[in-house]
Amino acid sequence: MVLTGIITDHTSAGVDLYANSQAYFLGANQVLRNGASTDPRSGAIRLDGNSQVFLRGGQVAQNYGPAILALVNSSADFTGVSFSGNAQGAIFSCDTSSWVVSDLVRPNSAFPAAGVACRTPHALGNRDFIKALAPAPDWSGAKARFDKYAKTAVKH
Repeated sequence: MVLTGIITDHTSAGVDLYANSQAYFLGANQVLRNGASTDPRSGAIRLDGNSQVFLRGGQVAQNYGPAILALVNSSADFTGVSFSGNAQGAIFSCDTSSWVVSDLVRPNSAFPAAGVACRTPHALGNRDFIKALAPAPDWSGAKARFDKYAKTAVKH
């Protein structure tokens, strides 16, 4: 489903994707004032059951709960989106099986960026991530054993 326009003033999630669903937001979409303070699963966009959302531009603001709530193997991918005024400053909240790929600025520590409680897979998407190369294995012990074995094999 491709969404355009304004999604506003729902008493639960503004957009609720579940059961392998996908949504693609392109352009100046607005997801505003959704959710309720009494519903812990409310927010702007709720993903559940292996669902995906792709956000390209737009605004997600003034929602009760996080801007994106990703549950049960779901994922969110965004770039160029403005997030503001969501409950407790939460941009993304995920369970341990869900992922987020974004253009948020990487923090200077091992902790996620402010307002993000999600994992990011490897170096996918819009984030800069430099992985150190694995150190070369030390083969000197194995080589010495092989040389010793080779000398013994020649003598007999």
